[in-house]
Amino acid sequence: MNVRIWCSAGRNLAAAERTYAQMKCTGLIFLAILLLLCGTGSVSAAWDGNVNTSWYADEITAGHNGTIQNPYLVHDEESLAALANQTNRNTSQNGFSNKYILLTADLDLNGNTHQWSQIGNKTAFKFKGSFNGGGHTITNMNITYASTLEYYRLGLFGYAEGATIRDVHLTDVVVGIKCTGEIVCAGGLMGESRGSTKIINCSVTGTMTAE
Repeated sequence: MNVRIWCSAGRNLAAAERTYAQMKCTGLIFLAILLLLCGTGSVSAAWDGNVNTSWYADEITAGHNGTIQNPYLVHDEESLAALANQTNRNTSQNGFSNKYILLTADLDLNGNTHQWSQIGNKTAFKFKGSFNGGGHTITNMNITYASTLEYYRLGLFGYAEGATIRDVHLTDVVVGIKCTGEIVCAGGLMGESRGSTKIINCSVTGTMTAE
């Protein structure tokens, strides 16, 4: 903060310089604190392939109940993987139907090292909730998949029904398909949607190959 303080009559030059130095120091400290606060929670480290198996229980303990006023929070890659795990394996969740999930940080899915497992992977395990990306970016998602299944879906969200996906941006996506089955539904953001699923203000950049 490079601002000069002009003092009133009766103050000498030395006093004015001391005032200026004190203000400059205070300003620099304030700026450092502001930068620290602004950076907190905004960027997550690259994914190590792990799943936060206690994510849902931790959210409940924290008082998050999945309402629009108090959504479940996804704050890192392990939490996002936990959302996929809960959707794909836990029938009691019913695909997070009528529940709200908020992404609170940019994520790096570290696709050079780890494969992503889609959120919602079959008819019995569709994603049915509302996912708000908060304007954040998910980078380096990699799904390279070979299958003999007759019907399967690939994407950040594999299979959704009556869901809302909004305000999330994917970059450097790689989707590679090698299929001997009959039907593949694949995309960067979503493989297949049914019902009244809505996609609002989302974007995807990357590559997709199929053989």
